[in-house]
Amino acid sequence: MPRNNIMRKKMQHRLSKRRIAKSNTRVSVITYVYCTPENGRLRLLKEAIESIRHQQYPNYEHIIVDDGSTIDLKKEISMYPNISYHRLPHTGIIDSTKVFNHGLTVATGDYLIYLPSDDRQIDNALNVLASYLDTHPDKGMVAGSARMISMNGRAHIWNHFKKRPLAQNLKKRNVVHGCTVMFRKSLIPKITLPPDSYGFVSDYGLWCELSVVAKWGIIDNVVVNYRHVRDSTRNKTKKDMAYKKLLISRVQKFSASKIR
Repeated sequence: MPRNNIMRKKMQHRLSKRRIAKSNTRVSVITYVYCTPENGRLRLLKEAIESIRHQQYPNYEHIIVDDGSTIDLKKEISMYPNISYHRLPHTGIIDSTKVFNHGLTVATGDYLIYLPSDDRQIDNALNVLASYLDTHPDKGMVAGSARMISMNGRAHIWNHFKKRPLAQNLKKRNVVHGCTVMFRKSLIPKITLPPDSYGFVSDYGLWCELSVVAKWGIIDNVVVNYRHVRDSTRNKTKKDMAYKKLLISRVQKFSASKIR
């Protein structure tokens, strides 16, 4: 057999093995981040990555979507295992739907979950959430609880049992704490991904779209420490409430209205 054919077959074999490995990924953790020397996000991101590593979950990928950081973020996190790094041109918070959707489309896991770059996941959270979906095939997504930690250190619990029924209440407002939710990758082809016009409330659009095609499960476990920091998205979006209301009205018109 000619040498070129042998080399081609070897390459195809390697690619085939790589595809199989990817398709066997159980959980994809998706984190979006924009790091500069001034904003302090690199330290927070590393803490977020470590919170996933410490769980010692056997089969996961941690997708880092870099929204055009001004530092060499790929180099800064190169020592961590299970990282899938993706760099995009900087879109900023106004057009963040593009970054949001990118994470959804490149994820290879059976189950997906978000972890903001300034938050930390609770030990065993991946196992608890994935086990619920394993044992409840009738549920498309499951929401845990979040420990909300303010900048002065005070904390309170966001519990989704108090927000029931989630699907119906989503028709009025976003009652889902996004980084507590694990959902099935198999649902993504069945929904309309949030359009660019949803801006920084694209997560609200996603929960509405998922509610059209699948049922919610709720557990009482705290799965994330949600930290408020000066550079947080929540603080930035408060600066333009009129625009935020406009974006929410779009979600309610085009996605929430589909919920029956």
